[in-house]
Amino acid sequence: MEQGEPVEDNENSLEGSSTVVESSGNNAVPVSQPENTSVEPVAPQPEPIASPPASPAAAPKHHAFNFLRHLNIFLLCFILVFIIAVVIAIVAITKNRNSTSTSTPSASTLTQSQLEKIVNNSNTTSVGSPNQVLNISASTIFGEQVLMRQDLDVAGSIKIGGSLELPSLSVLGTGTFGLIQADKLTVSGDSTLQGNVSISQALTVAGTTNFSGAVSANQLTVQSLQLNGDIVINHHIDTGGLTPARTPGNALGNGGTVSVNGSDTAGAITIGTGSSPAPGCFVTITFGKAFNNTPDVVVTPVGVAASGIAYYITRSATDFSICSSSTPPAGQSFGFDYLAID
Repeated sequence: MEQGEPVEDNENSLEGSSTVVESSGNNAVPVSQPENTSVEPVAPQPEPIASPPASPAAAPKHHAFNFLRHLNIFLLCFILVFIIAVVIAIVAITKNRNSTSTSTPSASTLTQSQLEKIVNNSNTTSVGSPNQVLNISASTIFGEQVLMRQDLDVAGSIKIGGSLELPSLSVLGTGTFGLIQADKLTVSGDSTLQGNVSISQALTVAGTTNFSGAVSANQLTVQSLQLNGDIVINHHIDTGGLTPARTPGNALGNGGTVSVNGSDTAGAITIGTGSSPAPGCFVTITFGKAFNNTPDVVVTPVGVAASGIAYYITRSATDFSICSSSTPPAGQSFGFDYLAID
């Protein structure tokens, strides 16, 4: 190797840091080796420590952390609200389903085996549950009694061949009945009876009664009767009521008698004079029930003996008297008819 040539850096070269390269010439100056040929190891220099970023650069990381933390809270709240809403919806749907199943029973159809079970079993047989509806498509005949513990709704007409016993009957619409026998019938609204009405017992009417046609009654009892038209009576008039009381007067004489047959309205008075009759009153008739006002009293003498008596009457709302202004004949029998009208 010539002086001045570069030394190749070869990993396989035998030359090291302590190899002395001699020159081929005589003028080569020997290279003096240092006294201490040992090479001190060079301590590895520590890598420079990166200075922490300035505070403005840390701001994005801090904001991102806060955002993620708030986002987690919002997400948890949303999940909680969603769960509560789902629970409320499930409860509402379940409640609605239960109410629907309670109010609207499900339909059930009898099978042939169930029908045979009902026919062959003489004891009580239960079919279905209370929340079901029993549908019978064919015509049904019940040979024994039928008991309905709840309401009976009939969509069509009801035809009853025999008698019908009902504790109470409410008809909201129009009803047509061939024959109704009721212990007590209460009609709140207007009633129209197109046929004959037969009442075997008493009829009590609290309000005003209007009859546009003829009224036929074997006996009619009224507390007060007001007639605005003419009265046509094709039969007798019989007056009833209590027989009024009588009080004999001095015109009867000694041993005279008097009797009354009739009522407050009309009657007959029979008089038998005794000895020594005197002018005055034969009898005083006291009404069983006093009139509201002084009635009109019509007296008619009966018999020849009564025709010659100069009689007169006195009257009031409570009684009337038949009297004679002259001395009546002694030992005579005669009478008077009376009619009292208020």
